[in-house]
Amino acid sequence: MVALALPLMVRELLTGNPYAVYVMTIGAFFITAFAVFSGIMTGGSKLFEVVFTIMVYCSINSTPLVDFTGSVPGSRELGITGFEAAASLIMVFLAFLGRKREISHFS
Repeated sequence: MVALALPLMVRELLTGNPYAVYVMTIGAFFITAFAVFSGIMTGGSKLFEVVFTIMVYCSINSTPLVDFTGSVPGSRELGITGFEAAASLIMVFLAFLGRKREISHFS
């Protein structure tokens, strides 16, 4: 995910906007962590597909609470990026626990 946004990140760094790079990096990890977490916990991709579609729709319509791109005015003041970083870590941890449970259950 970060590789796809790399040209935009370089442009933002050259224009002196390191916060944009930070938000894009956290957003990429959040989406990846959510995809892995929802896939492991539900055994399929439907939950991720539905929730991600809703998040993109809300982001396009400038809803700051689900802004994973840092492009919606007001999301910085709400601290959405910090929430995404914490949620990403929690989802990765729970995904590892879920996968470990699956492996030990089938062994």
